Amino acid sequence: MSFASVDDLSRYLGVSKGAVTPLAIFNNENKEVIIIFDNDIQGEIGVHPMINTCSVFLDSYDLKKLIIDEGYQLMDIEI
Repeated sequence: MSFASVDDLSRYLGVSKGAVTPLAIFNNENKEVIIIFDNDIQGEIGVHPMINTCSVFLDSYDLKKLIIDEGYQLMDIEI
């Protein structure tokens, strides 16, 4: 498993290398990207708000619910 190329990050998620964030899924209007979470990630998590110079903290359950409620595909996997 790997991250996308720099070009694909920009085209599909609207972010640059080093600024990948689960919140970028909302830039993928055609819903072509599947977001994958490690199911061990629980509770409050820090994520970039589209740039890597700051972080916001969200409950992982709430973030996953928002992603699913907005019609995006999300997979919880065990690593």
